[in-house]
Amino acid sequence: MSSPTMPPPLSPEVAAAMKHHAQGIKERMASGGSFVTRWDLSGKNAIVQPGGELIVRLAPRWDILSSWMQDATGKWVANPAYTPGPIFVAARGHWWDTADGKTNHAWCLTLRGESCPISEAADELRRSSADEDRKLAKRIGAKDEFIFNIYVGPTGQRKITDKGRPDVRPVILTGTIFLAISNLMTGGENPAFARGDISNPQHGFDLKFARPVGGGNDRWKVDIAPQPSPLFLPAEAARWKGWMSDLLDLEKMLDSEMRPYEELYQAFYQTAPPTGSGSAGGGQAPSMAAGWSPP
Repeated sequence: MSSPTMPPPLSPEVAAAMKHHAQGIKERMASGGSFVTRWDLSGKNAIVQPGGELIVRLAPRWDILSSWMQDATGKWVANPAYTPGPIFVAARGHWWDTADGKTNHAWCLTLRGESCPISEAADELRRSSADEDRKLAKRIGAKDEFIFNIYVGPTGQRKITDKGRPDVRPVILTGTIFLAISNLMTGGENPAFARGDISNPQHGFDLKFARPVGGGNDRWKVDIAPQPSPLFLPAEAARWKGWMSDLLDLEKMLDSEMRPYEELYQAFYQTAPPTGSGSAGGGQAPSMAAGWSPP
């Protein structure tokens, strides 16, 4: 890889997409279960503890390999037919706790335009006059989530799998983290400060995630390295051979992890849905009123 310089600017379409999602998060902030092995930023498998810091590198878009092609002489050149897209997937997720203290996660079915039993439960709780119900509604309601492929560790020290491969995995980032990343890439309100495509393999930037110590108004903080750096060093080239093929197609992953209404209902209520419930309608879910919570 060549010596580090500034990464290329974002395409207008990618920058617009990031700003669109960032604006939605800011508006919501102002108004007050995965099957793929991933990096967790919280919970028992968290890779960074409260008050700790983590160095990461956002991976390029998963189809980056198709951005190159071989010409008539066999030389690899840029593919003019390739259209760059966002390096993330925007989603909505539900989190809830069962009686045994287990925290569960599932993607909201409204992403597909379908009925979602957990969204329905949250809507009912929001209409309750009890504070406890409304707090539960906030806990289980769908939240903005953004899926990225990332590497953990700084340049030259990225985590490696037990098979000796670069350990790239998806991570679910909250809206506040995404907003910080978006502002770094696009410049936010000041485009002159935009860093562009910080995931660029040759001239990208490492990021530092700082996890808050506790709850309250504490939020994750995101900082960027002062200088660009390559994804890997020349001395690591053999280990990183074929790394583009290791990137997970995040759109396919999200689609594969969407659970049918009946399965999601069973996981949330710990009971089978009534006949006729779900996208077809006609069933009656257990009432969420009066402080109901999953058993």
